[in-house]
Amino acid sequence: MAVTVVAILAAVLGAVIWSLGTFADSVEADLRQNPVIIEHIGRIESFKLELHASLIEPGDDSFVFRVEGTRGAGLVHATCVTVDDGSEDVVAGTLQLDAGEMTDLFPGLHDREGLTQ
Repeated sequence: MAVTVVAILAAVLGAVIWSLGTFADSVEADLRQNPVIIEHIGRIESFKLELHASLIEPGDDSFVFRVEGTRGAGLVHATCVTVDDGSEDVVAGTLQLDAGEMTDLFPGLHDREGLTQ
């Protein structure tokens, strides 16, 4: 009985880890061509979900990712919307470089929409 419970828990944990990895891969794919990422991070070499930071991030659709690239590294704070199964769209967010600089991932977005920042 105990072996069965452990096996079920291991299977559930494995499925959750796989699902979070797939989610992070989809967000990374959406951000690869983002001009702010290209300018400050360069080509992405590592992109990982920061689970603890994401859990304390306000909002159900807000997540934090550790990103490292050819030019730099930092944290992406992203608002993500599921487009379809396995596909995410980052609709807002910031890049916090390791040096401390904070940059909007979509500069001017509010201006283009007629909103104020």
